[in-house]
Amino acid sequence: MKEKLIISGVLYLIVFGTFAQQKDTVLLPSPFDEGYFFVGPDDLLKFKGYAQMDFYTPLSESPGHSEFLIRRARLAATGYLQQNFRYMLYTRFDGGKVQLNEAFLESRHLAFAHLRVGQFKVPFSLSNLTSSSQINFVERPLVVDNLSPAYDIGAMLFGQAFKERIDYAMGIFNGEGRNMNEVNSHKDFIGRLVVAPFKTNFNSLFQQLYFGISGSYGLKDQPYSTNNFETGSGIVFFSRSDTTSILNKRERVGFDMEWIIGSASFRAEYIQRTDNISKDTKKAILTDKGYYIDFTYLLSGEKQQRNSPVKPNRELDPKKGYWGAFELAFRYEVLELSDQNLLAQPNEGANRTRPLSGGINWYPNDDVRIVLNYERLKFSSLINVENNNYKQSNFLKFRFQYQF
Repeated sequence: MKEKLIISGVLYLIVFGTFAQQKDTVLLPSPFDEGYFFVGPDDLLKFKGYAQMDFYTPLSESPGHSEFLIRRARLAATGYLQQNFRYMLYTRFDGGKVQLNEAFLESRHLAFAHLRVGQFKVPFSLSNLTSSSQINFVERPLVVDNLSPAYDIGAMLFGQAFKERIDYAMGIFNGEGRNMNEVNSHKDFIGRLVVAPFKTNFNSLFQQLYFGISGSYGLKDQPYSTNNFETGSGIVFFSRSDTTSILNKRERVGFDMEWIIGSASFRAEYIQRTDNISKDTKKAILTDKGYYIDFTYLLSGEKQQRNSPVKPNRELDPKKGYWGAFELAFRYEVLELSDQNLLAQPNEGANRTRPLSGGINWYPNDDVRIVLNYERLKFSSLINVENNNYKQSNFLKFRFQYQF
């Protein structure tokens, strides 16, 4: 514990000494910013949102049903109070249910250290921190959906250093997830560091090359409840039989890389989660891990922008022969789950899978996106869905999305 405090203190002094003279400012919206704005002398209010209408259909001998669904529908109010306080109130309407997605207050008095308190995305995983409206595929990778934390309630310190070549974030959270009450006094500690070594080399091919590392640690001492692992279509492909053991400790580590060069982008990420469980005098360590690699390329010549929607050079206008922007996307994944448990009966399903996804994104303009994905999953053993056995899953997925 003393070592952690010393390291944290040294990091604080380095950052503070480097950036004590910088000031943080609130940028007023331009006519090209997304959302609807209300601007006062010291306050700013912005409304924004998006919706995703999907259609899924299984191909060949695959589990699941074809269906239309509203995959996501979100509405947010965000802005600034007296310039130095930022706030967010973010609601989700997924599946016709109204839920709180994010609610936080953020102090921006120091340019190099912002403090956020409330419910929001934890600083873990490149894909997790990318908005659902801007991911390159219909679904996130399986390793992220099943092993990474997402939203939680807590407090986080974050900022940038060394001319934006370093992004850091570290926080303390309940560890129970979105809209969930705490069940014990233990907390999760989660942090992330992103380094862009060539950020200020404006003529370099590596200017937008980013390396990230994430980590989390939490004592639990609560019933072990992570038992089902699902595909993006909601199909359970692996279930742990152990529902009576105690989860003592959970650790995660993640490494990621992102490289944007012209019209192309490359991303790769590795995540490993380790659970220490016990039952009476028995103990076990469950290690689940996986990775993905993806590649996208804008066929119509636009430049890729990090954390921003694609803006076509020529928005859709059939009368002029303009058709917007088109983007190819490919992804390969590996997910391996521990087959251990502390009970006599075996686990159910397949503990290894290697998904492959490909598709095309069409951007009629920067507010509308249409996605076509083909997704194939091969399982290491048969999975049982509705009393039928399957060795693989093949899906065709369509998405119609708008944002404002």
